[in-house]
Amino acid sequence: MATKDALARYVFASVLVVLLATSCATMEVVGDDDTVTDAGWATDTGTGTSGADGDADSDADSDADGDTDGDGDADAGSDADANGDSDSDSDSDSDSDSDSDADSDSDTDTDTSTADCATVIAGMASDFEDMSGDWTHGILDGHTSGWPSWTYDHWERGNATSGPGSCHGGTGCWATNLDDNYIQCQRAWLKSTNLDLSTCVDTDVSITFWHWFDFWTGTYGSQPWYDGGFVELSGDGGSSWLAATGAGYNGTTTINPNMEGGYVCYNPTSFYVDDKPGYVGSSGGWLQVTIPVPQALRTSTFALRFVYSTGVSYATTNQNTSMQHAAPGWYIDDMAVVSP
Repeated sequence: MATKDALARYVFASVLVVLLATSCATMEVVGDDDTVTDAGWATDTGTGTSGADGDADSDADSDADGDTDGDGDADAGSDADANGDSDSDSDSDSDSDSDSDADSDSDTDTDTSTADCATVIAGMASDFEDMSGDWTHGILDGHTSGWPSWTYDHWERGNATSGPGSCHGGTGCWATNLDDNYIQCQRAWLKSTNLDLSTCVDTDVSITFWHWFDFWTGTYGSQPWYDGGFVELSGDGGSSWLAATGAGYNGTTTINPNMEGGYVCYNPTSFYVDDKPGYVGSSGGWLQVTIPVPQALRTSTFALRFVYSTGVSYATTNQNTSMQHAAPGWYIDDMAVVSP
């Protein structure tokens, strides 16, 4: 009997131990921020870290050690977040900085280029007071001579006493004839020296100059005729020419090649200036012209030239007599290269 009682007590004790062990394994230690319910279970208040692992709640283990499933794997992810994401953000910031630096460099290059262009063109202004051979002139249409003693190119530089009566500024300017009317049947060009505009390839630049003109206009054979001229630009030193646009032309040149009785200009059908937009009639005073230089022509060998032609305005074979029936012509002064 005693043996049976001892055995029963042993079995009861064993069962009690098992039950206690199971109960302890399933219970959570109550922390400072947990509340004990009437049933005796702890509930999380969510106000702080009071669990056994220092976490505020059971699903935020990764807050303490980056571990979301208790196996420590999330530590690597946390490291990736701490290092990888941060590095990524840092790289992004670095890339942004690089882009910013690139933009800054680009802006600096642009500013430098603009400054270089401004410095270069500042030295290209000319008031024609002292040329020293910078500008040249010659006969158009490939002619070298015509009738004996006949002048086809009468461009000259100095003080104007005819036409406007004086230069625009100072005592130096270019004119088709400084002290008289031009001669009929003329065909000539006036060309600048080559100007290096290569530093202005990305900067808008224009040519400006002052001019005064008064060209003969008349009617012969029931047709109106207009002596005149225009401006051309070149990017290859004068090997080829492009008619300037935006120059404020006021008409179209139509050169009268002849009059009855043998009064015919040399090669009357080959006037380069004929039937093209240009300056005709009278300007009515000194005018300033601004001509944009196309980007394609902003080279190291940019040049400009003024071209004009005159037809038969009076039936004579004497050039001096012809001047009495022509007009003062074209006067040019104070040329510059500018940037808006």
